[in-house]
Parts: sequence; structure tokens; C-alpha cells
Amino acid sequence: MYEKPKASAQQKIRKMLVVERKLVRNRGHFHTQIPALQRLLPNHSLHLLTGDTYDDFLGPAAGKFSRDASKLATLSARAKYGSARQKLAAFLKLAARGNSSFHPPEPIADTLVETCRRIGLGREDLVIIPSADLNMLEAAQAVAQRLGTAAPAICLRFLSPDFGEHDDAIRKRALGLAAKVTSDRIALFSESGEFAEYVKAQFGLAIQPYFYLPCSVELTSTQSCQTTDKRAFRVGIFGAPRPEKGSRRLHGIVQATAKLTQSDTPHIQFVVQGSDNDFGESGSYKDLAYFASSDGKVSIERHPTVMHQVDFISLFQSVDAVLLPYDVSLYGLQGSGVVQDAVAARKLIIHSDRMAMADMLAHGNAYGATTDEEFGREIVKATHIRQADVESATDRAFAHFQRGQNDHPIKRFFIKP
Repeated sequence: MYEKPKASAQQKIRKMLVVERKLVRNRGHFHTQIPALQRLLPNHSLHLLTGDTYDDFLGPAAGKFSRDASKLATLSARAKYGSARQKLAAFLKLAARGNSSFHPPEPIADTLVETCRRIGLGREDLVIIPSADLNMLEAAQAVAQRLGTAAPAICLRFLSPDFGEHDDAIRKRALGLAAKVTSDRIALFSESGEFAEYVKAQFGLAIQPYFYLPCSVELTSTQSCQTTDKRAFRVGIFGAPRPEKGSRRLHGIVQATAKLTQSDTPHIQFVVQGSDNDFGESGSYKDLAYFASSDGKVSIERHPTVMHQVDFISLFQSVDAVLLPYDVSLYGLQGSGVVQDAVAARKLIIHSDRMAMADMLAHGNAYGATTDEEFGREIVKATHIRQADVESATDRAFAHFQRGQNDHPIKRFFIKP
């Protein structure tokens, strides 16, 4: 278990409640933000509000959301913000669940308020919701209203431009009303500056950008390890294949890379995470299962998607560059944990043009592309960059990330000595 930093003798210990419904077990990015927050706020004691299946791997939870909290919250949103037909259907479903009131239930707000009261959160304490959505925004506003002057400061970080609500009309109505509710106890954050600008322009919500938290790779001064095979230039594609992350494009990019290699191009290895099914006959990577270029210059190295954290970090550190052919209709606003991992690990990044997080990609450490051929060309070009130039560029990106953590946005709101 992570050992949190000790507060100095002069600092008053305050409470910090981290709210994460998807925190279940020691896997993925949801748990890595907990030690990152503790490093940022060492004078706050940690408490957790989690989903009902959380297995206590970070210690007992102060509270847990009920199993049907999300479903009830969705029905409530439709009862409040939906069309006439959606409202009627939602109220009928709520009635069938035993809710006879004309006021939709607020299970998430109720649990959040109960947990704040149970652990004695007060005005000097803090609630952080690192993966906030529309339901959490409403819950935070309910906490500020119900607890009044005793309400803790509440920080919400939004990651997805749909705010967890796929119905455009409902999202617009809910955010339009939310923008009219102000409280000095609530601050809204995002990862990317692009996301913050979009939300302000579309909904009038003031969101502070650059709320970054290291993901799988910690932001330390330790230099990235050398590649395992210096004869090869290794390009990493991490995580399970997903269409919005460009998994369907990977075969085309690999083929384009193979066509562009020259006699002086070093061997290029694509390091790809995927299950046996992903590389099977109907999988996303079926065309990569036995790929080999005619000249032997390009190859595939397969790894499972489920790995122990230590093994994943070792694999991540072994690559020279990270490939992100992401769909910018989503990732033009939304941030990427892999970008943060790559910057923390001092890796080159080859990414889709117009991706969000431009501040992380603007130090000579990243190269944009659009077509498969352009991606292939950037990969081949990257193999010829002088090591000294790579280190200089990735060090600049790392320093930018580190400065952002030292002067983190959360420290400029509510957190006073």
C-alpha cells in the first residue's frame, strides 16, 4: 500500500475525501490518482468514497455508493431534464422501484452528504472528485446547499466532454441550469486547456485547466531506462484496443511504416498490448497476428492487456516512442493518461494532429500526423533523431509537467496554509 508523505509539524492536518465510484481493485488508472493526490496534499488525511464492489486494497472506504446509484441517478436526470416522454417513462420506472414522490431521488448526493457528515468534514476540509460527471456536479451542488456554511471545499475534475451523459439535449439543459448555480465551495477543473475553453464557450461554466495527475508512471527525476534491444526502435501501443484510440488504424500504420523504411532505417518493433481474442480471426488486431515486413525491418511484439503494474511500467519504459492515432472528435478535447505517462517516462510521442493537451506536446517531444502514411513517415523519421536531441526535448516536456505539479491548480483554490 502507498505510504503517504508526512505533513510538517507546522501544518494542520485536514481531511480529504476522494470520491471515485469506479475504484474497485488495484488495476487501471483510477487507483493511481490516490497516491498522486496524497503527494500533492500531504497535510490532508485520506478518506475514500467508492463503488459498492471496492475491495479495500487502499484501506477501508469511509462510504460506498449503492449498487443501483448510477441507474437511479440516470432516471432522475431524465425525470428532471428529459423530454415529456422521457420524463413520464422515468417517473414510471422510479415508481416501480418504490419512489412515490414527485421529487426524483438523489442517491449520489445523499451518499455524499451522509459520508461528509459521518467523517466530520468541515469548512477547512476537502472533497475531490477526480473523475466527475454530470451526476457528481449535481451532487456537489446539493452538498454545498445542504451543509451551508459548514460545507467542505469541493473540487470536481471533468475528463470527458459528454460529462457522462450521452443524451445531448439532457446534457445541455442540465449544464445550462448548473451554470446558473454558483457557490464559493465548488471549483471545476479539467485536464486539457482545450476542454476548459470548449465548456466555457458552450455552457458558460468556468473550468480551470491543467488538473493533471500522473497515471501509471510516477513523475520522478529518474531517467527512463534504455531500450531492451538497442538494435530496434520500439514503438508502444498501450491498453486494450479501442476504436476511438485508433486500434482499427494500426495495421494500416504498420504497413505504411514498412513501405517507408530505407536501408539505413533500424529495425522497428511495434510493441502492442492485446488479448488472444484481439489477435484472433475477428479481433481488432487480426491482421497483425503474424505480420512481418518483406525486408524484416518491421515486426510486432505482442503483450497481454492485463499485466501487473510493475511489469507494465517495465514494458512502458522499454519503448522509444508511444503511438497515439486517436480520434480527435473525442481526443481533441479530452486528455489522455498515456500522454502523461509518456511525458513522465521521457518518451517521444507520435500522435494525431489536433489532439488535446497541446501544452504537453509542444516541447519538441511530439510529432503530429493525420494519415496512415504520415504516421509511418513520422515513425521512420523518429528513428533517426539524435539521442541528445531526444533527451533535450523529452526533458523539457518533463520539466513542464513537473512545474505544473509543483504549482498545481488545486493548490490555488481553497488550500491555504
